[in-house]
Amino acid sequence: MFSQRVPAVIYMSMIDFISSRQSEIKELTIWGDGLTDKHVTEIFDKLRVTDHLEMSHRFSRAPSIPLNSKSISIWNSAWITTQHLNLMKHCIVIELHRSTLTDHDITLFLNDWKSGQFPNLQYSSIKSSFLGKNFTAFGLPSLQNTVNPQYYART
Repeated sequence: MFSQRVPAVIYMSMIDFISSRQSEIKELTIWGDGLTDKHVTEIFDKLRVTDHLEMSHRFSRAPSIPLNSKSISIWNSAWITTQHLNLMKHCIVIELHRSTLTDHDITLFLNDWKSGQFPNLQYSSIKSSFLGKNFTAFGLPSLQNTVNPQYYART
């Protein structure tokens, strides 16, 4: 919807305008400046996002919001748990940044994906500083040192 941060009062008035005319929207970016948890929850109460949801809001606690868009990108995903991942089973793309998911959480997710519980998922990227330095998917060797190592260095 917007590529720059918009003040909350303006952002919410635009959401009100859109939701007064439709209950669904294909794509939505939630990057409003000063949005509260209540604002963001209200957005999901008013609009169903069908194709792509991009969100940068930092929740103070885990919300109860639908996570069923085809593509989801969450930039402040510390609140995402394995239960939230399970709500994304129909996604084609899942991108999580600043996650707090652990080795165990990622292993559960990958095993669920491998067993067909995420039948539409074609791409997933989960960036978490809570992964162990030796974590690898299914015990496969890491590619971090062979492909652009500056992008994959663990700190």
